[in-house]
Amino acid sequence: MTPVRVIGCGNPDAGDDAAGIVAVERARLALGAIPGVEVLPLVSPLDVVHHLDGADAVVVADAIRTPGGDRPPGTVVTAVASPDGLPAEVRSSLSSHGF
Repeated sequence: MTPVRVIGCGNPDAGDDAAGIVAVERARLALGAIPGVEVLPLVSPLDVVHHLDGADAVVVADAIRTPGGDRPPGTVVTAVASPDGLPAEVRSSLSSHGF
């Protein structure tokens, strides 16, 4: 079975930028109990690229700023990638995360 990877990105030394790592660490026990699911905390968003191959699906948890800054901190934003990339709503907001 090809795994589903749940990846948390962030810098644990940069305040709220650690949100992705904290989220997957807190979910690790529940998610890790599901056959075929891998949970990976990663500091560099560029490391995500190395973990895409061989997975049926990849879920990435990360802290981002969205255009306009009109969402309160902690708001969950879902962006589903397609063959054309990420939706315009978040594409320009990802900065170095926009690999």
